[in-house]
Amino acid sequence: MRKILLTLLTIWLFAPSASALTVTIQPGQLSGKVTNGETSLVVKGTMDARDFAFIADSLNSLVTLDMSGAAIAAYSTQDVLFLNIHDYEAGVVPATSLAGKQTLTTLKLPASATGIGTAAVAGCTNLSSLTLPTGLVTIGDMAFTACNKLTTLALPATVTSIGERAFAHCVALTGVSINGGNTAGALTVGDAAFLGCTKLATAALGNKLASIGNEAFVGTVIKQANLSATQLSHVGDWAWASTKLQSASLPGTVTELGQGAFLYLTTLTSVAIPSTLNSIPDFLFTGDNALQVAETFIPEGVDSIGDYAFYNWNQVAVLTIPASVEYIGTQAMAGMTGLTTLNALPTAVPALGDDVWLGVNQPAVHLVVPNASFNAYKEAAQWKEFNVMVNGRKGDINNDGAVNATDLNMIINYLLGKNPQPFNFWAADIDDNNNVDGSDMNSIINIILGKASYAPALLNPNTGDVITAEPLAIKPGETRQLRLLLDNSMLYTALQADITLPTGLTMVSGSASATERTSAHTVVTSDDESNVRLLVYSATGNEIRNSDNHTIVTITVQADASLPVESFITIDGVVLATADGDTYLAEATESPVSNVTGVDDLTAATYRVYAAGSVLHIEAAEATTAQLVAVNGMTTPLQVEVGDNTYSDLNAGVYIVRIGGQSHKVLVR
Repeated sequence: MRKILLTLLTIWLFAPSASALTVTIQPGQLSGKVTNGETSLVVKGTMDARDFAFIADSLNSLVTLDMSGAAIAAYSTQDVLFLNIHDYEAGVVPATSLAGKQTLTTLKLPASATGIGTAAVAGCTNLSSLTLPTGLVTIGDMAFTACNKLTTLALPATVTSIGERAFAHCVALTGVSINGGNTAGALTVGDAAFLGCTKLATAALGNKLASIGNEAFVGTVIKQANLSATQLSHVGDWAWASTKLQSASLPGTVTELGQGAFLYLTTLTSVAIPSTLNSIPDFLFTGDNALQVAETFIPEGVDSIGDYAFYNWNQVAVLTIPASVEYIGTQAMAGMTGLTTLNALPTAVPALGDDVWLGVNQPAVHLVVPNASFNAYKEAAQWKEFNVMVNGRKGDINNDGAVNATDLNMIINYLLGKNPQPFNFWAADIDDNNNVDGSDMNSIINIILGKASYAPALLNPNTGDVITAEPLAIKPGETRQLRLLLDNSMLYTALQADITLPTGLTMVSGSASATERTSAHTVVTSDDESNVRLLVYSATGNEIRNSDNHTIVTITVQADASLPVESFITIDGVVLATADGDTYLAEATESPVSNVTGVDDLTAATYRVYAAGSVLHIEAAEATTAQLVAVNGMTTPLQVEVGDNTYSDLNAGVYIVRIGGQSHKVLVR
């Protein structure tokens, strides 16, 4: 027992003190106040490069070093202290000054410092706790390279530059972030800044991130790069190569992507190319065979696609080459074994590198090209091996860029033996069985109704004819018929429209039906009860009758308690097709919906004002007078009786009706 007590006493007497030595110095004084063997040191006052040199050369047992209370003064010398540097800036931790401190575990840098020099803390392999200055602006090249025990990193909001290899091979680092978002200027991340950080899973670098250097994140395990809210303009070569990235969102400010920036990301499923890019660089998405892309993945404006850019994309079935593309590089699309359709929009056949489609079964792939360029593609090397056909898309029979009621009209005319022109047989043969039949007609109907791919795109309105909904009064809990009206000067054989019902009003499923005007037509709608796509067509090519009764379709609607007192039914996306296959697009319309009905309910609302075609209606519960104000300011008094008052001698245009202390805006056609 006595020996044990003596041993414990000896350990206690000769063990190093757990308390830190605190010194307050002026520049160059540290060597006179500290001796080698110190393990914990707090430095206050002002220090310069000489004091950092003393720490580097003499204090080889430091475990903790706290310089947060010290300032760094400038110093110039003819002697060599660090890296043959003779002039040391104020506020900057000198280059290599703490590098290789193997015993150091805790470090607090001077709070007033604005910069950290080249390799200043590199190779501190046991450093696990790091406190950075709150006003730090620049982190030098290799500043913290191979600090193997750092696990998280919170950078001050003032940082604008992270140098080359600044945190490379910090193998325990799991996350890096900017505290509170950037408050300074644009942030640049240098080449290989986080190269080999094999546990780095998150990098939140704020909304002022402007540039990512070459190989910046190679070897990390970051899964999402959500950069759309940043100022990013430059992404360097191989920046994310061979990482675990699953998705990437880039802002429209990006003007330059380096070669191989997303090379061999086998986990990447989602990414968008900014429309600001002029070219797709070499190796950009090489080997990214899990990526799911739209057929329009390559944005218009790209003029060249680099070597191996989409190499081994075996999951892509349909891809469009924009009209702006002039060159496609060597093996850019090699290994795209899943390709079925390649839409080539350039009118001038793009020049090619070597073996662009190596490994692709080109004769089995539809190459869809502009009509005027068919022969040029058919004769061009590497292009002619495809199954070349004229430009179009499935269902777009007249090649106008949209799949709509006109295309349905054309396929009906074709089935009736009327030989409509222009007629793109490939686009009409939707099931690719080399035959155009009723099955293809049904497929086009499903496309128009949004039940299949290639939903219609609409151009600008080019007809004065419109489809409107009859003004509707309906109580919550009530079911009523709603009339849809076609006000037309031309005759049509098919039409489609998108009907948006207000909150609280829904269509009763399957209730749409033709009227006397469309009795020889088929009426179908989409399954959505609040956003209804309507399609009316005649399988025998009959025209919609032109009569005084404007009603073309009726649908049954029902209201619930959420229906507002006043709301609107909107009809847009209107396509009208003639027997000759011409397409006309109509303006959107709005029709009022009120949740009061009849004279009894009208007592609460007192008046309802609406226009049905060229007729103005004012429904009143009591007699009164109203003012009709035209857009030119001319005011006309109107005598209003109890019931439905109609006024038909009006010019087409927008009017304001003032009645009962309220103003109502109406469109008279």
